[in-house]
Amino acid sequence: MVIPKPGKVDYSKARAYRVISLLDTLGELVERTAAHLIAEQLELKRRLYDGQYGSRARRSSVDAVDMGQERGRRRTDDGHQVGIQQCVTKPPGREDDEA
Repeated sequence: MVIPKPGKVDYSKARAYRVISLLDTLGELVERTAAHLIAEQLELKRRLYDGQYGSRARRSSVDAVDMGQERGRRRTDDGHQVGIQQCVTKPPGREDDEA
């Protein structure tokens, strides 16, 4: 893409223009669009493992912890003893807050 440089007197010379490449930007756009469409189709057709929470829409690490706790409670109801420990750490520089 060619963009005229501001403040140039003579635009008949090549130096009066700035050349930029949008190839990287267009490539990123195509890549993101393709990734979104592929992920959407995999979700619709239920082709992803239910236990996968990373890089999936509407799923978070909190959901993964909740599912782990639910599975632990279910196994306890079946007569098995399961220990579940939840660990919460403080972010760096936040020693005054309670976790």
